[in-house]
Amino acid sequence: MPKIEELEPLLTAPIEALNVEYKTWLDLKGNDEHKANFAKAAIAIANEGDGHIVIGMREERPKLISETRPAHIAAYDQDMVNRSFGASPEGRMFLLRGYVEDSDQTLAGLPRLDGGTIEPSKAFDLENMTWSISECFLHAANVASLLAPGRDVRVHLQARWYGLAGRRLASIWGTRLLTGDYICRQDEYATETTVDVLRIEDNLPEIVDPLIAPLYERFSFFQLPSTLVAKELATMKSRRF
Repeated sequence: MPKIEELEPLLTAPIEALNVEYKTWLDLKGNDEHKANFAKAAIAIANEGDGHIVIGMREERPKLISETRPAHIAAYDQDMVNRSFGASPEGRMFLLRGYVEDSDQTLAGLPRLDGGTIEPSKAFDLENMTWSISECFLHAANVASLLAPGRDVRVHLQARWYGLAGRRLASIWGTRLLTGDYICRQDEYATETTVDVLRIEDNLPEIVDPLIAPLYERFSFFQLPSTLVAKELATMKSRRF
């Protein structure tokens, strides 16, 4: 466990790094989007090997400012943090995430190449799922390396998406233009795969692409370019997730 003197600089001189993330206050008791936000940060830190998540700081560039916990957000305890994830003694892990495309705050701050806007709960991002699925694989590989170092083990991943019907494919980060209107008519989609853990780090594009390409086909038969997956993963790895 870290000593007090090791944690103090995180508050007195806050600087974000690959192994340190700062978050505003998150409602880990009743807000699924906040739980997903916290879980994503925890996965990123785990893939770094170790680190800290500091909650209760808001960004006022170029500074990070401490803020008092709002009255409507319950005080944290270990059980509340653990419930942001799910795990079993048999090695099964469960992660529930909301759609970043449903956040008013996130969408309001994103520039669009076409100058338009995206209505919350009506879009499905073109790039984000590559990152999300890859983070799950990398986290599983990291856990396997800690629990069974050097052993030939396999990761079985099951993924399910809900609330897809009526969503339009979009690049919410404004990095790509889509020509055409790709709408999903199916409300749910599920997939699964099993992968040798030693293959994950060096073969992510070959693992992720065939897993999520059928998901995007539900959007008016959209064909997900394999080059898009490879480029997104190269960007992700350059930031060392």
